[in-house]
Amino acid sequence: MRTYKLFSFSLLICLILLSFFSAGGSNTVYAEEQMVEECFELQDKCEDEVIPSISEEEQAGSNTVGLMDYIKMIGALVLVIALLYGLLKFVNNRTKNFQQSKLIQNMGGTTLGGNRSVQIVKIAGNYYVLGVGEDVQLIKEVTDDVERQKLEEYFEEKEEEFVQKSPIGHLILKWKSRLNQPNKQEQSSFQSLLSQQLTEQKEKRKKLFNRAKSKENNKDG
Repeated sequence: MRTYKLFSFSLLICLILLSFFSAGGSNTVYAEEQMVEECFELQDKCEDEVIPSISEEEQAGSNTVGLMDYIKMIGALVLVIALLYGLLKFVNNRTKNFQQSKLIQNMGGTTLGGNRSVQIVKIAGNYYVLGVGEDVQLIKEVTDDVERQKLEEYFEEKEEEFVQKSPIGHLILKWKSRLNQPNKQEQSSFQSLLSQQLTEQKEKRKKLFNRAKSKENNKDG
């Protein structure tokens, strides 16, 4: 919402500057239109009046851009750059805050009554048990690998339950199961083919061994 307001404000400033630059040209056009209307209303008066001719020097001077126009253009450019810089800085700060919120996660907790609760917070992969009341106190840091594994499994189960309860999550799980079925069939067929090849190789080796043994027996006999 704040990004939209900032963008609207910068767009409004640009429109004001553009209207300011075009003010001189619009006044000239308006004066010319007014003179034409007066001539249509008072044709006799316009015929008697002599329109003064514009010299080449004055015409050249009116076409040239003055120093103030350059200053106005530079000022408008600086203002637009400053607005864009402020907008980019604001978006960058929002991105940093979002990354920090992903780094620190509130995994859940339970209320104890009297505006007191116990919360489990995950910070950079580590779990902390906090007591929240009038102030926040560290109760315990989970350092045991078994406890951390249990916590991770518990939170994963909670996420799966939440996904399964939602209708969209249910559809996603069904779609994943359908995709995994062909893979399981291919894996089972590959295993059966591999076992068949191994049994055939064993039988061939057994036959060769029996032939060699029978030849040795014939030589001895």
